[in-house]
Amino acid sequence: MPTVSRASILNIQDYMKFMNTRTSSYLLAVALAIMAVGPAAAAAGYPSRPIQIIVHVDPGSAADIFARELGKVLAPVAGQPVIVVNRVGGNGAMQMAVLKASTPDGYTIGVNTTSHLALFNTSAKGLYRREDFAWIARLQLDPFAIYVSAGSPIRTLRDFVDVAHARARGPGPKMSVGGSLGIGGAHNIAFNIFAKAASVELNWVAVPGTAATMVMGGHVDAGHGNLAPIDQLVKAGKLRVLGISTEKRLGSFPDVPTYREAGYAYDTRWIQVRGLYAHKDVPAPVQERLVKMIREATRSDAWQKYMRDSNQLDGFQGTQEYTQFVAAQESITADWLKRLGVVK
Repeated sequence: MPTVSRASILNIQDYMKFMNTRTSSYLLAVALAIMAVGPAAAAAGYPSRPIQIIVHVDPGSAADIFARELGKVLAPVAGQPVIVVNRVGGNGAMQMAVLKASTPDGYTIGVNTTSHLALFNTSAKGLYRREDFAWIARLQLDPFAIYVSAGSPIRTLRDFVDVAHARARGPGPKMSVGGSLGIGGAHNIAFNIFAKAASVELNWVAVPGTAATMVMGGHVDAGHGNLAPIDQLVKAGKLRVLGISTEKRLGSFPDVPTYREAGYAYDTRWIQVRGLYAHKDVPAPVQERLVKMIREATRSDAWQKYMRDSNQLDGFQGTQEYTQFVAAQESITADWLKRLGVVK
């Protein structure tokens, strides 16, 4: 039986170590190549089946209409059906649960509004965080406005503020303003930003949807909200818009001044937005592909007509810009929630 020297054994062991290291390096390189190609390959074939847009509110609401109008123009670009699914509950928490539990492949996305950002600091605190989601794109800016009944003696925003001051000093109740949702909601925060700029104190009356009916019926002194739900009533001569929250006047309401024009230093960073978000682990190439498709869809004549008809502004931002915007808006939201006593 031939003998094997200790040196030979060591050489064999060194060779095996070398081969193991080489094999491991090869396998690692293969794995990294697969990981690198995987998302890119997924994006190249995306979308290959229907895309779902999850909406947090009931059919017929502004966010629901937004999703359905987007679906109409996105489907031809994507080459796949776009299905709108309403998952209502918890002011958006139900929708967040659906998105967080979804497969992060870009086939399940959600509509988000400014109101979502309050959830991270209130009812959804501890359950969901801004960082749990990918903020895909911002599409719409929806201005806020203050309005009164056409028969009201209040004809200008200055009249409104003067009456509010007089009522606050008098023995009777303060001026009442109706608006969507309660204290700390997006509409309420927007109105309080104006009230702070005008140094007025008023009573907020929360209503489901628009306050137009209560304003016309004399149940509240004024209303506050988005323009789209009251547009036809304004055109019919039943409501009068006193001012809007935008930086510049709207072409559809050329005679209505902005809050700033009227002399009130409103923080125009706060505005109702509508955008899209998804599971945070949706691959970056898929997100990029989705943003490109959305941008192409929103340049269509049909989308532009919808925007004009509903008095919306184009506030398009891609993923990077929108992510930064959302972080800034959440900071403003958290600050106002504290000021309003909603959170400590």
